[in-house]
Amino acid sequence: MISAKDNSYWNNFYSTNKLINKPSSFAIEIVKFLDKNSSLLELGCGNGRDSFFFAKHDINVIALDLSKKAIENNNTLNDNENLNFLIRDFTNLEPNEFDKLGNIYSRFTLHSIDKPDYLRTIDWVGDNLKEGGLFFIEARTINDPLFGIGEKVANDGYINTHYRRFFRIKEVMTDLESRGLKLVHVSENFLDSWYKDDHAVVMRIICEKR
Repeated sequence: MISAKDNSYWNNFYSTNKLINKPSSFAIEIVKFLDKNSSLLELGCGNGRDSFFFAKHDINVIALDLSKKAIENNNTLNDNENLNFLIRDFTNLEPNEFDKLGNIYSRFTLHSIDKPDYLRTIDWVGDNLKEGGLFFIEARTINDPLFGIGEKVANDGYINTHYRRFFRIKEVMTDLESRGLKLVHVSENFLDSWYKDDHAVVMRIICEKR
């Protein structure tokens, strides 16, 4: 499983990189869709920048990450009673491990896993998101400048410093709709998620469980 192989990379990354205090532009954009006191499960929270942001907006957040170091760092900083950080592999969650969820959020995490793990993850989302709940996705596409760089592996995946799989938007749309998720918003943009010299091209998708 690719995510497990990369775990040492991410533990080292979060050992040497400090928390970014401001939320991502995606979190700022989608918080308007979230009702106060609603629930949100974050699939791969990293340094917790968006988790803390959502919790400060009175959202009940459970934030998951496979990196023990990331979760330890976040728990050290966490003083919000409606925010919980847990060490979990979000590609291998148990059925009904959490109560039916109001919202599920994945930013820059679905492209960090291989295709079988991705399919298993969206199967789980389709089964565990409550009716009317929203699933928010931001991930790199095949139009990203990093596409094609590094060792090529299956299903549009490449290994450079770590593994990434780049998405074809129409395929993702079909995958989501086949799992009972109605598309609410779909876009692709090269300005949304720039960071230093990383000029990412990302898809942003919001879908609703029906």
